[in-house]
Amino acid sequence: MQLPDWLQSWKWDQRWRETGFDFLDEATYLDELIQFMDGETDLIVFAEASKLGYARQIVLAYQPLVENQIFAVFQGQSVYTLAIPADLDEVCRFSEHYISPGWQINQKRLPSNTFPRVWRGTSQRPLAPLTNENLKLAPFYIGVGHYENEMVDMENRAAFNPFLHTDRMVMASADGGQVSQWYTRYSGSIFSIYRIPTEDGRGIFYLFVHYCPCPFVKGKQRILDQLSKEKKSAAKLPADVPVDVIFSLSGFFFQQLYTIEELKKEAIQGNYEWFIHLLGYLDCSLVQQENQDIEQMLADFACCNHQTIRQEVATLAQLHGWQSLLKQLEKQDVN
Repeated sequence: MQLPDWLQSWKWDQRWRETGFDFLDEATYLDELIQFMDGETDLIVFAEASKLGYARQIVLAYQPLVENQIFAVFQGQSVYTLAIPADLDEVCRFSEHYISPGWQINQKRLPSNTFPRVWRGTSQRPLAPLTNENLKLAPFYIGVGHYENEMVDMENRAAFNPFLHTDRMVMASADGGQVSQWYTRYSGSIFSIYRIPTEDGRGIFYLFVHYCPCPFVKGKQRILDQLSKEKKSAAKLPADVPVDVIFSLSGFFFQQLYTIEELKKEAIQGNYEWFIHLLGYLDCSLVQQENQDIEQMLADFACCNHQTIRQEVATLAQLHGWQSLLKQLEKQDVN
């Protein structure tokens, strides 16, 4: 049985050859049809991403009764599906965000203009992004735990996460550093878990995700909505993150995960411990690289009623010469 006519036309299009996907051979495609007809699956796979080096890491599939839409299926411990428009230009866009970066990471030697260096094993040197173009940061506050044991536990979970590369990484527990990092398997986004030591062998932990915004937001939003219903931490990710970031975070099973805005809101309401943890976040080297406006970040504390927090914000404002913040604090004091 042949492919539908609209898929047949892709075979002879030069754009298809650039996607990194290959159509299944006739026998394999027939097996997929039989599984669909027998009700074993609700999708018919027609192509696989051979460029990634491992069979069926990402496959493309369709549903006979669904128009204008195909599905990218990611193979992990479970099957994860992302809906994309049934348009060859959209498949090319998908390839740019998932197949090409994934292929680059799999190479022993990468083009020097896209990936300055690759580390095998562990290193104190941070991982470099595939590109700095349009790079965004999604930061989170994890909480407090044992400085060593908590990091080792998260590193162990990462080792079994099918959406993270564990052969090229930085491990804090191995080199005594503050950050553990991994590339996501397909988009090459960077997962960073950062720790700050406190008293009694404990530490404050943060998660940073550096990524390039990806299309197909509508399909990802459906995934995030489902995760939200399941009360999963990954639901707090923005909808423009690559889908392998969502799947990677889903595999960590954090007991709690807060956005920095949630951390800040709790601190403004008078939670002094969380205020200290917010300051710890602002002091992280990964945050300082972003050149964030810390004065603006702390401006909302002008209306905080916790006297110790207000005093410490005022001290910081005086130390750094933040005149605008000092005026806001003085204005609130007068009122």
